[in-house]
Amino acid sequence: MIHSLKIVLAALSNQLDAAVAEVSENNIAPLVTVRQTTELMRLVMGAIVQLRRGSDRPDENRRILENLLATLRQMARDEKVAMDGRNAAAALLQYRATASTIAQIEAVAAARTGSGVR
Repeated sequence: MIHSLKIVLAALSNQLDAAVAEVSENNIAPLVTVRQTTELMRLVMGAIVQLRRGSDRPDENRRILENLLATLRQMARDEKVAMDGRNAAAALLQYRATASTIAQIEAVAAARTGSGVR
């Protein structure tokens, strides 16, 4: 499972590099993306640390992954709500990054275990 989350972390790192390359004085979108991607990376790294400290039992690994996905899904719900407010453009960027990370984690988890994590 650690390897799978490292794949997600590598993808997030590439997204971060791309966002930083787009930063300019007139465009705030890359800064929102950088901030969101950094937060997503922090959460994935936290799960990796928990997995390393754990006993590598399937039920424990699944619980850690489910907790990570629950956190990400709550973030996505909050971002969807924020899309109705004044900062709708920023919330949309945040939501897209979070939803994409959820999809990546579900994909690598399904590939690794042969079943999805919900």
